[in-house]
Amino acid sequence: MDIRITDRGYWDDLIIDRLSGNLSADDRARLERWLDESEEHRQYYSQMKELWDSSEVANPHFLFDDEKAYILFSKRCASFAGIPRKRLSVPWWKRGVAVLIPFVFLSYFTVLYFQSRSIEERAPLISEIKSPKGSRTQVYLADGSLVWLNSGSTISYADDFGKNSRTLKLFGEAYLEVARNEEIPFVVEAGGLEVKVLGTKFNVSAYAGDEDVKVFLLNGSVRLSGNEELAPVTLKPQEMAVYNTLVNRVKVFEDDASFALN
Repeated sequence: MDIRITDRGYWDDLIIDRLSGNLSADDRARLERWLDESEEHRQYYSQMKELWDSSEVANPHFLFDDEKAYILFSKRCASFAGIPRKRLSVPWWKRGVAVLIPFVFLSYFTVLYFQSRSIEERAPLISEIKSPKGSRTQVYLADGSLVWLNSGSTISYADDFGKNSRTLKLFGEAYLEVARNEEIPFVVEAGGLEVKVLGTKFNVSAYAGDEDVKVFLLNGSVRLSGNEELAPVTLKPQEMAVYNTLVNRVKVFEDDASFALN
């Protein structure tokens, strides 16, 4: 399909996409061929780029002035070397293009701005609780679960914890008594290991720098998993699992209650 320069709307869309960095490979090639066809095409593109660079449409505080935009557009056109003076006589329809193009730019960036704000507003806030050195900290979570944090340990979780998910991250060591919830599993992420439970009492140790992550189960059941190469492991009461992060392997030991946090 041979599209001439008179098809302003089509080429305006391609030029806007190029200036905003959203031009596809096929459209980029099509626009390059169009620019190579004539000096008139290249001058038209240069005029639009000058307007783009001068209008500050990317600034969310920008207030559009259509008269100022047209005057700016006309002055920019006059500044190009080699353009005869008669080109400064701009037909009425070109005045319309000069006025409408900033509106298109402003609308485009307004949509992007509110989309980014919407994404930011949907992002959940993260709460973090840290136990001071030399002490233990007791925490009751929103779902009724109890967490005892050992010295220097930290847990973090989203502010909607207990509503849509019950996932927390642990750095250090903690003893947990998990409130039962058949619909939303309780998940602890620690040292590359994921401990998934429904209702149980267990202890997890995953201090930074330790090559072993240890999980001791008092009662109930937990399911341990990690990356794709690690086969899931389910613990029974009074069993301890030791996950070695270097070899990516889990070993299970029985009756090691001395590991439980007092």
